[in-house]
Amino acid sequence: MMKKIGICCWALAAIAVVSCGSTKHLEDKIHWHALSEVQATFPKGPRPIFFYISQVTCENCEIMTKNVFSRPEVAWFLNTNYFAINFDIDRDLPATIGGQLYDRTRFFSTFTSQIPTYVFFDTSGNITGMFQASMDLKSFKQYLKYMHYGHFGKTEWADFLKTKEAETDTIIGIF
Repeated sequence: MMKKIGICCWALAAIAVVSCGSTKHLEDKIHWHALSEVQATFPKGPRPIFFYISQVTCENCEIMTKNVFSRPEVAWFLNTNYFAINFDIDRDLPATIGGQLYDRTRFFSTFTSQIPTYVFFDTSGNITGMFQASMDLKSFKQYLKYMHYGHFGKTEWADFLKTKEAETDTIIGIF
């Protein structure tokens, strides 16, 4: 009987930690926006922009959707700090960006050479950083921190990984 009570107390304590600890900010999903919603002002905005370039037939994009973008802590971070746009090159091209018309060739020569690509814009429309390829959850979270805290172009990636700011985890709720 005592053993059952101890297990129940431990389970209740774990639930209490999860419900009022670091997971209280979690959201179910990323609030993705279509470029067409902000076409007139893109890439400027009231918040920095996380511009995710994907493709329906992209295997690495599927991996990112399944293993990274589905995570509630990633949704929370992006929804809190960025205006997230999912740009599918098959569906959304040609597109007018900053008053310029982009067909597939021009888009690839300007924004990316590989899918998936993640482009970060500040509120004035300046590109503040970019990275490409799918990655595991921990590395993606570290890249988000690297970009968000302004290390891109200032701190070498290897040096950033040695900082306290780069610490992260793969536990749901921990960023």
